Amino acid sequence: MILSLINAVIFIYLTVLHFRSNRMTRTYGEIFCKVKSCILISLSIFEIIVCGRYTLYFAGEAYNAILIVQQFLQSFILFQICYFYAKKAAHFVEESETLRKRMRIVMYIAVSSFVAILLYEVISHIVNGADDKSKLCHRFYFNFVNFFNQLSNCFFLVLGYRVNKNVKQINSHQQALIGDSTDMDLMVESSRKEIQFRKKAVRDMLIIIGTIFIVEMYTTLYSITLTIWGDEECYVQHTVWVRSVSTVV
Repeated sequence: MILSLINAVIFIYLTVLHFRSNRMTRTYGEIFCKVKSCILISLSIFEIIVCGRYTLYFAGEAYNAILIVQQFLQSFILFQICYFYAKKAAHFVEESETLRKRMRIVMYIAVSSFVAILLYEVISHIVNGADDKSKLCHRFYFNFVNFFNQLSNCFFLVLGYRVNKNVKQINSHQQALIGDSTDMDLMVESSRKEIQFRKKAVRDMLIIIGTIFIVEMYTTLYSITLTIWGDEECYVQHTVWVRSVSTVV
């Protein structure tokens, strides 16, 4: 709880700094629509929700709705981070605009799916009793979120592979033009800087996508473990080897 509160304060502070540093060149609407702004605002809201969930008491239905919103925000944040770095790297390839459109389509589908789940679970009153917070790990949305995240991650893995392949071809072609020249001509030096810049953008993208893929894979496997072997309180108590593995993970 305390850690979430500290994180919330940090992200709110970073959000304010971000808006202040851009307000001289852009309107607040333009700043708000930037990917970096969406990430910082979402992180601030996410940490506030986590802090409130562990601090305040919520009835079963409200608690489940908050849990769904929290999972949605987490997925949205991870997607935006992947989108941010993939967009920077895809800027160097010819099909950049096509790739961006596909990323936006996937994001719209993800947002629509989570909003539909939230409305369905809250309006239909089928998640739990008013004061019952147990059996959450046995609800379908508990694993649906992670399953959808895995699909998104697979999309970014494929996209990252294509961008990496195209950027390598561009770098190889440009490197062949300048050859092994030791000339310090401005054009040659500029070409070398462009090659290094593209390499760094692609490397950052692959690191981010790979890291998030590993995190989501762990989350998915852990959720499946709780669904299969968890009791009514979503604890693994009777299957010793499963409990040991989940603890280590």
